Amino acid sequence: MSRKYLFLGKFDWTLQTYLHLKDKGFPCELAKTPPSEGIVLAHKDFLEDIPRPSQYTFLICLKSDRTPHGYAQVHIVQNPEDRVDKVQEQFVDSFFIPHWVQPLLIPRNKERGERFENIGYVGSDIELAAEFKEKSWKDVLKSMGFNWVMATTSDRWSDYGDLDALVAIRKCNSKSEELNFKPATKLYNSWHTGIPAILGVESAYRAERKSELDYIEANSPEEVIRALKRLRDDRELREKMVGNGRVRSEETKPMVLVNKWEDFLINVAIPAYDRWCNSEWARRRYFSMCIIRKGSSRIKRGISRIARVLSRIQRDHLEGITS
Repeated sequence: MSRKYLFLGKFDWTLQTYLHLKDKGFPCELAKTPPSEGIVLAHKDFLEDIPRPSQYTFLICLKSDRTPHGYAQVHIVQNPEDRVDKVQEQFVDSFFIPHWVQPLLIPRNKERGERFENIGYVGSDIELAAEFKEKSWKDVLKSMGFNWVMATTSDRWSDYGDLDALVAIRKCNSKSEELNFKPATKLYNSWHTGIPAILGVESAYRAERKSELDYIEANSPEEVIRALKRLRDDRELREKMVGNGRVRSEETKPMVLVNKWEDFLINVAIPAYDRWCNSEWARRRYFSMCIIRKGSSRIKRGISRIARVLSRIQRDHLEGITS
């Protein structure tokens, strides 16, 4: 599999789940088209091909950072704070399982030893706050003896080999609940690659945090600079964070996550599917409630669009009067 496709979420999450479950011996199949009955598990982007499932199809949607699927009975979320409203009480609407660790990670090069110079961001450019893309930010770090490295092309998203610290902040001066749909992937990556992390204020990171050695939280460039000075001047702290990350990385290794998946499928998904198949009344009620919810969402979107148009008309009118 090429790196180009390795980081397309809908393939990455769906395929890894299948491969790990299959390798453990769990009975599952990889299908080109969704079957007309049974438990169907796939990323939200794949499930868009099922506008309305058959009455004997039970959809488990890998939600990612998308909106919920209109007919999925269960959503797997990558952040424990990402809640999906219940459609019907007997079905679990959201269930948290950590995302698989990014494949082909290249850990920090051990030959770098105690050096603390290369500070960087690894990931999509759009997921980094604007303040850290400015030339002035690079210049500030350079004046402190640091090199600012941005690995924003997909062929570099797994390479942490030359980094000494990771900075990943999506939005400065944010509140944790603003990004409740985002995963803790950057934190997992830092643990698995042996690099101290300075991360933004996000619920996913906070949910994973057990001690101050897990990562340093920052909400502005000034706070990042203070964290970098602290790490630079305290070698023992860096070593403790790396050692702690080595221990914490055990929690997201494939053998651990596949056990979580197996437990979910056996103890949650299959019993829910049995309840679904054994009650025609429950199925009819569920589909009816989904239709009502989808209609309500369309009405809300329509009202929002009308409000925006009226606001624009009012603004244009006032500008015309003042001119």
